[in-house]
Amino acid sequence: MSPARVIAFANQKGGVAKTTTTLNLAAAFAEEGHRVLCIDMDPQGNLTMSQGIDPDTLERSMYDVLVHATSIREVIRKREIDVACSSIDLAGAEAVAALLMVGTITGILMAMLMNNSGGAWDNAKKYIETGAHGGKRSE
Repeated sequence: MSPARVIAFANQKGGVAKTTTTLNLAAAFAEEGHRVLCIDMDPQGNLTMSQGIDPDTLERSMYDVLVHATSIREVIRKREIDVACSSIDLAGAEAVAALLMVGTITGILMAMLMNNSGGAWDNAKKYIETGAHGGKRSE
């Protein structure tokens, strides 16, 4: 078995055929016998809808994977092309991520300010390791 390969199409501009290209390449790879998983990271959910899935009816989506650390397995739907589904909720993921980051940075700065004895890094490290910022610690 060969290792998995990741192909990503990204562009902030709309209407440049990201979804169309993704869907067509995924279908071509699937026809060749490859296992394919498409991860829909667009809040509009067009890739999700292309597989006959209504994003408005989903209980969980990539938003939950990113924000609530839900297993990606919970948002994958088996179809002609397997898809990790998106929903409009994903539009809020960036804002949540920004708030978590601001909270983490604020907490680190506070930990540094609270210690004038030169151990600011130790306090900041402890703050991150204990999860005092409320977010998940990334490895």
